[in-house]
This record gives sequence, structure tokens and C-alpha cells, in this order.
Amino acid sequence: MNPCWAILLAVVGFCYVSGQSSNGASPNFQCPPHQEINPCICNVKKNGLDIMCEFTDNFHISKAMTVLKGRTSVIVFYLKLRHNNLPKLQSFIFLGIDIRHLTIHNSSLAVVEESSLSSMGLTQLDLS
Repeated sequence: MNPCWAILLAVVGFCYVSGQSSNGASPNFQCPPHQEINPCICNVKKNGLDIMCEFTDNFHISKAMTVLKGRTSVIVFYLKLRHNNLPKLQSFIFLGIDIRHLTIHNSSLAVVEESSLSSMGLTQLDLS
């Protein structure tokens, strides 16, 4: 085999492997249908999904998170919960969702249950 082809194949193979997520599946950067996560909105960004839920409650946020849990290899790069009626962050609400940046603003948050943030790949958490 020509050495140039061998190097090219090695580079292509490396790019393919490094583009895989930690569980071996390709990251899913597709938003769920709007009607499934309404009133939350979703946009695709370079590093993952950008999801914002505003002026809603725990029921609708939980429903949207359940939809995300049902999708494989989803990376939610930004999850923004703003101006919601969310007095308590329920246990396991985000379980199984790869969320990198979680922001909860002006949502009447008073209680964060111990296991509500467990097993998340958070790099940034903002509760205010």
C-alpha cells in the first residue's frame, strides 16, 4: 500500500473515532419535534442542543425531559429554565440526559433534591 494512502486512512479513522461520544454512538444534534417539548423551544448549536423552557411549570418541564430521555446519544449543551413555577427540582428529572450547562433563573426554586443533579456531565451550573 502506498504510504500516503496509509496515512490518509489513519487520519480518517482517527477523525471518525474522535467524533464519537463516550458511549460509542454518534452524538444526536437533532431537536425533538416542537409539539413533544412544548412550551420549551430547541435550537441546534455546534456542540449540542440549546433548550429553553420559560413561563411554565414542573409538569411541562418534566414532560420535555422525558422526551429527551427517550432519545439516544443526545447532548444538551445548554438547558435554560427561566421564569418558571419550579419550587422543587425533582429527583432524577435529568437522569440519562447529557446536559453540559444548566441554568435555572427566576423560577422560585427553593429545594434541590439530592439526586436531581446526579449522573450529569455538567460543566456549568447556575441557580439564581
